[in-house]
Amino acid sequence: MTLKTTSFDPADYLNTPERREAFLSEALNGGDPDEIREALGIISRATNLSRLAAKVGVSRQGLIKALGPNGNPSFALVANLIGELGLTMTLGPKARKTPKKKAKPQGTKLAA
Repeated sequence: MTLKTTSFDPADYLNTPERREAFLSEALNGGDPDEIREALGIISRATNLSRLAAKVGVSRQGLIKALGPNGNPSFALVANLIGELGLTMTLGPKARKTPKKKAKPQGTKLAA
């Protein structure tokens, strides 16, 4: 018996602004520049890549290269992309981990 599989492309599921926002937010919150670049590339493919490239002032191939595995998009390009995708960037304080309280050593009282 041969199993037939299909390839998974997350861009197929980023068909609403809310889904694109959630996807990019997760990447941004992770803080990994490669993950952010990759997420922007996937979101760009989920929209009309050629039209998006023209709106941000680069060629289609230039956008693909900038958001590809070896790409290094400028902050200006990233900011323009986010705006053209109908999204905004909002900053907030980083969630802090609550430090565990150290147990106080239990001393023994000595009778005098």
